[in-house]
Amino acid sequence: MPFARPRSSCLLLCLVAPVAAALDREVAEVSANTSKSCSGSGYPVDMKSEVPNNAGKTLGWWNMPAQDLSFAQNRSLAQPFTQLPAYGRYFTKDVTFSLVDADEGAHLMYNATKLNKKDGGDEVPKELGGVFWMKGNGIAEELTVLQYGKWYPTDGVYVAAYAPMVWSWPAGKPKDAPGGGIKYSNDSSQGAINAIYMCMGSTAISYAMSKCPPYATCSKWGNPLGNMSFGYMQLHPRGKLQDVSNIGDQLPIKEVKEASGAFTIEAKKDFSATNRVWRRKCQWGISSPSCANWNFGSYDLTQIIDGDGEKTQYFQDWVNYMHDDSGKKVQMIVWSGFKDDRSKKQLEKWYQ
Repeated sequence: MPFARPRSSCLLLCLVAPVAAALDREVAEVSANTSKSCSGSGYPVDMKSEVPNNAGKTLGWWNMPAQDLSFAQNRSLAQPFTQLPAYGRYFTKDVTFSLVDADEGAHLMYNATKLNKKDGGDEVPKELGGVFWMKGNGIAEELTVLQYGKWYPTDGVYVAAYAPMVWSWPAGKPKDAPGGGIKYSNDSSQGAINAIYMCMGSTAISYAMSKCPPYATCSKWGNPLGNMSFGYMQLHPRGKLQDVSNIGDQLPIKEVKEASGAFTIEAKKDFSATNRVWRRKCQWGISSPSCANWNFGSYDLTQIIDGDGEKTQYFQDWVNYMHDDSGKKVQMIVWSGFKDDRSKKQLEKWYQ
């Protein structure tokens, strides 16, 4: 059975509806710069895979180094989460989800995705290490990890694999959720829906790193990280590295027949070893298949745990944020592993 996804949630990487500008309290704006590869203004839409051929056919939990997910057996760290949508049964019957606290959960995500040196852990760009908060993202999702992946230095391309503990979703609505929390639910239902679709899709995300191109917002303040200042993102469904999803398909507008999109990470002007914050740009095009002119749903990808496992200056802000209107902690939903080895092998058949 193919893994489907709802038109409105998709990869849930950022706000995707026209109202997102208002939800994120941004005003939609047209990029003022022109790219050589984009016939109009805006960000170019590249549907040819940026991943080098020598990377293999797929990348994901099924062919990445084994993770230590034993924490899920410790009820003081993680409680089993079973309030999942019925439609994902063919996937959820073989996997486990857990509830974790915002503070301890962030450390669990780091530990479960940190690669050993022999597995290429020392090759992961330091700018992408650790755990990141999707601060200002109006979709009901909270933390993400990029460090569980592979770096291809000759091509300047990094591929983040999808796997347990690389993403988290809220089991409730933080008081200061972006856009007034309109894309959240007061209970765990919206987080659970988002979790199932993302995990079933197991989409690998590639980043072609470079200096800031003329069309990018970060070109206004130069290249704080040199050739690592800008990353053009592509989405590879089910980890198939030569397949590229049309980001525009995430727009939940039936009337739009030629929607396009471009996602990027752009180092902010004050980016440094102690202040690693990327601007996660979300650009969209309507009836413009080669150019994404409109910016809405963008947010700050903010490092809260660095590549060495240490808390950053933003960690406490993150912990404080994860409380609801009553002051109660909002826990996170995480994909914490597989029911057993047999279940894992069963699921591998869908991806390899």
